[in-house]
Amino acid sequence: MLNLKKLIRKEAEKAIVNKAVGKILPMEDAPKLTLMAKIMNVKGRLTVAIAAVAALVAAVLELM
Repeated sequence: MLNLKKLIRKEAEKAIVNKAVGKILPMEDAPKLTLMAKIMNVKGRLTVAIAAVAALVAAVLELM
């Protein structure tokens, strides 16, 4: 019975450590971004940049 407890404890510790390390370190087998995901990311950034410029222009025009 004592060996079973030790075995379960060791396996639980391994699982916890592996889960924690997996969150901290990126997995080498992680899928790479596809071309479409990269394009969508660029479009998203472009949209945010255009919205920021438009807000800045609106603020400047409001002050004039």
